[in-house]
Amino acid sequence: MASLRSYIVTRLLLVIPMVFIVLTIIFIVLRILPGDPVITVLGPKSTLEERERLREQLGLNKPIYIQYVEYLGNIVRGDLGRSLIFGRRLVIDEIMDRFPATVELAVTSLIFGAGVGILIGSLGALSKRKSVDIISRLYGIASYSFFIPWLGLMLQMGLSIGLGLFPVSGRIDPLLTPPRITGLYLVDSLLTGRLDSFLSALWHIVLPTITLGTVISGIFAKLGRTSFAEVIVQDHVLAARARGIRESTVFRHHVARNAIVPIMTMMGLQFALLLGGTVLTEATFSWPGMGYLLFERILYRDYNVIQGVLIIFGLLVALINLIVDILYAYVDPRVRF
Repeated sequence: MASLRSYIVTRLLLVIPMVFIVLTIIFIVLRILPGDPVITVLGPKSTLEERERLREQLGLNKPIYIQYVEYLGNIVRGDLGRSLIFGRRLVIDEIMDRFPATVELAVTSLIFGAGVGILIGSLGALSKRKSVDIISRLYGIASYSFFIPWLGLMLQMGLSIGLGLFPVSGRIDPLLTPPRITGLYLVDSLLTGRLDSFLSALWHIVLPTITLGTVISGIFAKLGRTSFAEVIVQDHVLAARARGIRESTVFRHHVARNAIVPIMTMMGLQFALLLGGTVLTEATFSWPGMGYLLFERILYRDYNVIQGVLIIFGLLVALINLIVDILYAYVDPRVRF
C-alpha cells in the first residue's frame, strides 16, 4: 500500500506541470490566431472609441503578462468569462448545458467501439484459421483510417435519407425531451419512466455512436489481438490446458483476465480523447455537445467560449489520464516501481 500511495502522490505532482503547460499553450495559441474578437463583436463599422472601450472591458488592452496572470487566476476561481456574442451568458453555463450530450455520446461510442474491437481482435488472435486473423488485422487498419465526416455522411445518406431508419441529426424529438436530472437523455428518460423519450434518444444516438465507435474500434481490434496473442502462449495458460481444464475456464480465468489489463488502460485513454475529440462527429450530426459548441463558436469568433471549451477539454484529459494511471497501478502492482 505504501508503494501505491507514493505512486499516487507522484502522479498528482506530475499532473500539475502538465495542466500548467496545457493552459499556457491554449493562452498562447488563441492570442496568435488571426482575427480580432472586438471587431467580431462590434462589427467592422464600429468606431475606434467603441473598440477601445470594449477592449478595456475585456482586459485586452493590458500587457500580455498581466493578461496571462489574470487568465490563470480566473481559471483557479472557476471564472471562464462570458460569451461575447450570445447574450453575454456565462461560459461555464454554456459548457454545462452541452457537457452531458458529449458525455452520453462518448460513453456509447466507447462501449460500441471497445466491444466490437475487442471481439474482432480476440477472434483474430484465438482463431486457428489464418483468414480470420487476416480479416481482423485488415479491419483494425481500415476502420481507424476512416474520415469521421465522410463515414457519418455515408451513414446519413444510406440509413437515414435512403432507408429512413434513423434521424439525420439532433439528439431527441423536441416534443419528447425528458425533465433534466442528469442531462443524459437516456438516463433521465429511464429515471422518469418515459419510454417514448428513451426510444427517441436511443434512435438519435445510434448513427453518431456507430460513426465515432467504428473509428476507435480499430485501436481496440489491434490492441486486443496483440494482447490476447501474447497471453495465450504464456506458461500459466499452457499449464492450465495441460492439466485438462476446460477451454472456457482457461479463457475466462487465465486468458481474458490478463489480456484485459492493457485494454482497460486504453479504454480510459480513449474515453478522455473522445470527450475532447467529438467535434467532427457532433458537427456532422448537429449533436448539441461541447464539440459542436466549439465548432459553432469558432465560426462566430466567440473568443471566450472557445477558450473555455478548450480549457475544460484539457482539464478533463488530464484528470482521466490520472484516474487511469491510478487504476492501472492498483490492478497491476508492477507499474508502481
